[in-house]
Amino acid sequence: MKHLIFNFFFVLFSSSNVFGINFENYTVNQFTEVTRAVESLGPPQRLCPLVQGFKSNDDLIESICFDSQDLSYSELKELLKRRGAKEILERQEISFDDFLDSFNFFNRINSKLERLVEDSVEGKWEFKSPSDDDFSFWQNKLKESEGIMPIINLETKNGEIPFLAANHLYRLDKDMHSKAKSEIREHFDLVKPNAIVVEGFEIGKALPCQYVLSKVLQPDELISSEIDYSMKIAFNRKIAIIPGDSQSIDEIDNKIQSQYSMEELKKLKEDFKILDFLHGYYTNLINNSDDPIGATITQLNGQGIEVSADEMNSIYKELNGRSLPDNAQEIYQDFTPPKHSSNPKGTNWLVSKQDDLRNQGLVSAAQIGLENFGKTMVVFGSGHLPEVASSIEKY
Repeated sequence: MKHLIFNFFFVLFSSSNVFGINFENYTVNQFTEVTRAVESLGPPQRLCPLVQGFKSNDDLIESICFDSQDLSYSELKELLKRRGAKEILERQEISFDDFLDSFNFFNRINSKLERLVEDSVEGKWEFKSPSDDDFSFWQNKLKESEGIMPIINLETKNGEIPFLAANHLYRLDKDMHSKAKSEIREHFDLVKPNAIVVEGFEIGKALPCQYVLSKVLQPDELISSEIDYSMKIAFNRKIAIIPGDSQSIDEIDNKIQSQYSMEELKKLKEDFKILDFLHGYYTNLINNSDDPIGATITQLNGQGIEVSADEMNSIYKELNGRSLPDNAQEIYQDFTPPKHSSNPKGTNWLVSKQDDLRNQGLVSAAQIGLENFGKTMVVFGSGHLPEVASSIEKY
């Protein structure tokens, strides 16, 4: 810095009059004072940073999720405006102000999900496997219900919990997707929930911001998951979204899974790798992948689940007593809970253990929703309803 200042004044000294200033009259002390004043400014500041406009929804989403961590709501809104977010959203017929208000609501709830789990540990609701009679009762009630996405009300001491018993869209013919989504919208209109509990996301953890926003900005007809579609509706209507699944096995699960020690949970997590593999393998089989096993291994490794084809083949054969088939329907039966399968052991038994953990997550999330937000609607696969209904209605 001093070197630059010296060069600057050297140029000035080379002429007795620069910019109308007579430097011959300046004393050494005066130049020293000027030098100190310039030094005190520090390095050059970019007072008006260059603001680059958004080129796509992906750019916009990345900025919102990243910048919202450090900026206030008003600062974030101003930054997004300067970068052209208003124009991008309005081209998609989305109100900039409404979208940002909805995001602000979502972000506030999303940031405190772990604390909500911590606060619910005392007097927590517990999942207990239903008796055969209870299971049959709720299964029959489900069969008698109408629609692709039936809703069944569960009565608790503190209020009603409507359970949207979803038939997964990926299992339905595409020409039924529009009707299924219409039913979901009708349920939201009828129930008017303050919160929803969703499948597929870990209880006590923040929902992945970029994923949620990508679904919110995706056209309805392109959304291929009933959970994603429900989250889009909830986001736009400022309804709290509570993750209700429990599959990753970590310290959060140790707080809600009182039936297992942490060591037992970690052992189960290792065992569940084969189920992750079977779900991916099944999907790649029905999608006619050229290499369903290789594609599944690549996908799992990309998610941080380290497995190999040899390992999965070996574990499968050890558990089920036969080589890994290449038939999608056989694989589907392999990750069906024992109550719905002819095999009470092997991978079916593991599915039962995994479902116990998931059902405890669901029951805990329903409690969190009801106690913190009031009217709470569960959006989970229909197979979970007969399992958890009697546990929820105890409270």
